[in-house]
Amino acid sequence: SVLQAQIAVTSPDQTYNQNFNTLDTVGSTNAFSIANWGISEENYRAGNGTEPNGDIYSFGSTNNSDRALGGVISGSIRRIYFGVAFENNSGASLNELNVQYKGEQWRRGDKISTSTNASLPDTLMFEYSTNATSVNDINATWKSVSSLNFISPNAVDSVIALDGNLAENYRLISNKFNANFVSATTIYLRWAYVRSTAGMEGPRDGLAVDDFSVTFKNDPTWTDTTSTPCDFIVEELAYITSIENTTTSVSIQFDEIEGASGYLITLDEVLDEHVFGFPTDG
Repeated sequence: SVLQAQIAVTSPDQTYNQNFNTLDTVGSTNAFSIANWGISEENYRAGNGTEPNGDIYSFGSTNNSDRALGGVISGSIRRIYFGVAFENNSGASLNELNVQYKGEQWRRGDKISTSTNASLPDTLMFEYSTNATSVNDINATWKSVSSLNFISPNAVDSVIALDGNLAENYRLISNKFNANFVSATTIYLRWAYVRSTAGMEGPRDGLAVDDFSVTFKNDPTWTDTTSTPCDFIVEELAYITSIENTTTSVSIQFDEIEGASGYLITLDEVLDEHVFGFPTDG
């Protein structure tokens, strides 16, 4: 993982912005040099969505300086991580992080459900850690913030290059989450793109992040309640369309139940260390 240092957060309400426009527009073995950011590969490619090679990419239109950082899962490249590290030098506990970014899709693979042959989207999962030492630290505790995930907006049934700057191929994503980012500590924010083979097959999408910003706040009155257990009565089962997972988190996509006010998700079976199975008992 390439990472030079951590970005210093010196006061509450500080905002950091990154547009990735210093990334190269050509080349297949470019050295990564965005200060304080890290990638899980030694180098990265520049592309416009036409290449099927698995790698980390600087995505953008040909020779256009407007770039986005992302990747393609293919071949031996089964896991991609990229992100940024911050150090809290403000003297305060910054418990609320407000994140915004533009999720862009530059390539549509051919990911399908093996049970229904239905086309499936891919997911860039947003995670953070307060004890990591790199963006791909396997010994760190990574927590997922599903409201900041980017799911492919285009899930057509054929492989095709896309323009991630077109409205139909991007999503503007924003939300806040609670983290224990105390003074004199470091926090890593990353996106995880991981290939899972549970119930799906086919080449994966080219997904990227652009126009990222994060604002750090000190708000002792605010509490993140997204993990509060529910007590709904289960009256109907949702149909699961795909499951993606890292070693520490799982993203489940399922059909919405009309009128539902919440969903209860239970783990039925772990097939091995990295693959989660579909429920087998109904």
